[in-house]
Amino acid sequence: MIRVGDFTQDDYRKKCFHSKTGAIEIFLKHVWEDHNEAIIVDMSAGKDVFASPLPSLFDRNIYVVKPTRKSVSNAGDFLAHAKNFGIEMLVVATDIRSRQEVPAIENYLMRTVDAVIPHDAFFVQRDSLVLSRPPHVREASFTVLDAFYSLTDLLRQLPSHNWENRLTRMLYHHEETAHDWAGVNFTAQIQPGFNPFERFQTNKLATA
Repeated sequence: MIRVGDFTQDDYRKKCFHSKTGAIEIFLKHVWEDHNEAIIVDMSAGKDVFASPLPSLFDRNIYVVKPTRKSVSNAGDFLAHAKNFGIEMLVVATDIRSRQEVPAIENYLMRTVDAVIPHDAFFVQRDSLVLSRPPHVREASFTVLDAFYSLTDLLRQLPSHNWENRLTRMLYHHEETAHDWAGVNFTAQIQPGFNPFERFQTNKLATA
């Protein structure tokens, strides 16, 4: 597990949290998982993450939404930005208490919900400051545990890396950043035919 650092005294009034998430970007650009491995990152649900190319570095982004006005509003903003950048999204509805809540979320977001995690008092009690001893995991309902198993199965069905898509996004973000930070002369600094994913594509073809 990798944890991005907290704010320090030197950060206050000077840096946004993206100065921390940059470490995750570097990690994702230099570490490639095997076919039986996965890299999972828990990040902010706000659209401010689009201030960096971080969302474009994943095969899929999962937005976890609650059946509340604020949560679905934030989800709608995030999904709209993701669509503009061609970022694939999955939507998981959580803390669901009634049958009407999932269709309500779908109607607001104008898309289907990919997985549902129902409300369970166990998870509320686990975070309670009142209880001296949090309940044991066996007290969670089978319905919630089944939902997590279904979500795991959904993730296992995701397609393999689209290296061409990833390269296109990488070049786009590099050119945009280089132009904004250093001027138009630096947008042409990419070597013709540059493809850091070539060996992965070759290996995939060889084993197909």
